[in-house]
Amino acid sequence: KNFAPRAGFAYTLTGDGRTVVRGAYGLFYLAVNTTQGRTDFTTGPWSRSYSYTSLDNGVTFPVTLRNGLPPMSFNDPFTISLLTGGSWIDRDHPTAYMQQWTFNLQRDIGADTVLEAGYVGTKGTHLGLDYDLNQIHPSLLGPNSGQSSRPYPTVGGITAIGAAVGNSTYHALQVRFERRMTGSFSYQGAYTYSKSIDNASQASVQNNYNLSAERSLSTFDMKHNLAFGLTYQLPVGKGHSVLNHGGVAGAVLGGWKLGVISSAR
Repeated sequence: KNFAPRAGFAYTLTGDGRTVVRGAYGLFYLAVNTTQGRTDFTTGPWSRSYSYTSLDNGVTFPVTLRNGLPPMSFNDPFTISLLTGGSWIDRDHPTAYMQQWTFNLQRDIGADTVLEAGYVGTKGTHLGLDYDLNQIHPSLLGPNSGQSSRPYPTVGGITAIGAAVGNSTYHALQVRFERRMTGSFSYQGAYTYSKSIDNASQASVQNNYNLSAERSLSTFDMKHNLAFGLTYQLPVGKGHSVLNHGGVAGAVLGGWKLGVISSAR
């Protein structure tokens, strides 16, 4: 049922073929993690653990298949108390998805060098978010608020696991230049000016009654990102000025490149 269209275009603006405009749009569904790193999805509505202690400090295992397992009850619910917490998982959990779009202009400025500038945007929908369904409403907070003020006062916290209520936006200006290998050198650089906003990357939710108030800069937001790379072809081996007559030395030492990558954020 998940429909994920993608479309793109490229158009040459000038007759010399040196200026090109490109654009694209795509919708991508995120992989579903059925366990969310927990056991909530892999166990039944009730689970119980049993421990058996060896009577001779581990010499003899307390339970053997020959004698059968002690009586157990797997289906009886736990005794509910104020300390009992729980988890909630939406049966009809919608699949999270990202929409991505881009538009850029590329120009060949000569000397085997290309300059490119563009805009990139993404929007995330139905992103997973954990929050407490049994949180006390802010209007009830006060010196006398307590367990009785919870929506379900007979139990503790109820965690909504990966609830599909998260969303995100990302917008960026990207500028890149590249000089292809000419002689012995090639280099490229890129700069990104961006902003990422969401309500799902925070470690916890302060007020699950107003999730829009959780919307803020993403924890991984990076406003500026500058990167530069340089590659140098060593002039050794066939076709170069050093050890270009063949032989073992030329074969071993030829064809090597040195690269440097630096970044600033």
